[in-house]
Formats: sequence, structure tokens, C-alpha cells
Amino acid sequence: MADTNQRSDNEEWLFKALADLEDVNLLDGFCRHVGLALPPGAGVMVETVWPAVRAHYRQEDGTFNVSSACQDLLTFPPMLEMAGQMARPPGDA
Repeated sequence: MADTNQRSDNEEWLFKALADLEDVNLLDGFCRHVGLALPPGAGVMVETVWPAVRAHYRQEDGTFNVSSACQDLLTFPPMLEMAGQMARPPGDA
């Protein structure tokens, strides 16, 4: 399997996904989900959270482990719920 950390579009996808979470007021929930401590007084906006996300997923060699961050995002309960809703057949409540 290819190293997904080498794909620049993965980092862009993650940033956009976090921005989408901000739009629906779930970004702070994701930060708690991964145990991210936000700076006191920092607004929960993707621009203020992004440096903390990058630091949280920094590997020993200093690179950003975007694959692990994406995996954690995809296991965030609201994301799992959304995926489950999308997988249901039309008309199935």
C-alpha cells in the first residue's frame, strides 16, 4: 500500500473536512475525540485548530502523519453516523 502521507491532496482533504466540521459546530467535538488540548481563549475555528492538529500528528521525523489524522476523523462518531446514513437504501428510515 502506498504511503498516503506522500499525497498532498490528503492534507488538503483533511483541512477541508475540518472546515466542514467547523461549519456544523462539530470541530470542538473532533478535537476532544482525539484528545487535542486547544489553547485557552482560542476560538474553535479551523485556522486556530490546524496548527494544533499538525502538532498532534507530528511523527518522530517531524513530518505530519496525515493518514492517522484522516483515520481519526473517519472514526469520529458523527462521521460514522453520517456514513451509515449515506449507506442506507433510499426510503429506509
